[in-house]
Amino acid sequence: MSGLNLPDKIFGTDTRLIVLALEPIVLGLVILFSMILVIVPKINEIPKRMAEIKSVKTKTVEVNEKIKYLQTVDQEKIRVDAIKLNAGLLPEKSAYLLVGVVRKNAADAGYEVDDFSLSMSENKIGQSAKKNIFNFEKLPVLVTLVGPTNNYVNLIKSLERSLPIISIDSLDTVSRPDDTSMVKLTISAYYMPDIGKINYENLKLSDLTPTKEEVVLLSEINEFKEMPVKINTDIGETVYTKYERLDPFFTP
Repeated sequence: MSGLNLPDKIFGTDTRLIVLALEPIVLGLVILFSMILVIVPKINEIPKRMAEIKSVKTKTVEVNEKIKYLQTVDQEKIRVDAIKLNAGLLPEKSAYLLVGVVRKNAADAGYEVDDFSLSMSENKIGQSAKKNIFNFEKLPVLVTLVGPTNNYVNLIKSLERSLPIISIDSLDTVSRPDDTSMVKLTISAYYMPDIGKINYENLKLSDLTPTKEEVVLLSEINEFKEMPVKINTDIGETVYTKYERLDPFFTP
């Protein structure tokens, strides 16, 4: 071998024969280490790659099934149903919005809002409501309505079949000699905080397909009267008066 100063014989054997015998061994060792360092790790990745390919095929089938389903449904009906469902909740967690809805319903039955206040159990109910899987928050309000006694039933029906959805938790009625009634109600509406961006890729076909109960719910909600919900920003003008008082310790 050039560059190496080797004796002519090693242990009585010609050095050139020994070198020729060692070259295949060295080459074999190089190939062996190459397989260990490069080829074997690639072989170990084969099961992982196979699992990824299987996952892609499964997701492709699921996507095709969802596309096929969405192509068969009425897109306009989905849009209308979505608007109705959205109208079932308060746009904000505001007692004033809820009272505004009650006021509009009461006016249709000839009633007026006499008084209202937040329920003392609002925070407790709100905290327990947050534990449900849909993260709804319940907003209870105490409200007193005054109006004609003969329209009392119409008032209750109007409240129960309006959007946003109103739950009547308690009810107390006091009749007056002038054929009017004072109706004290504890009512609740629902609000859902911002749930953030939805990852539509994670939606399954079962998530897109309404259940029997959901179909019945949509059918019932479509019969509810949608009440306009607006924030009343006209709260009047606040006048700030600055009062001046002499400082007895002030030295000019």
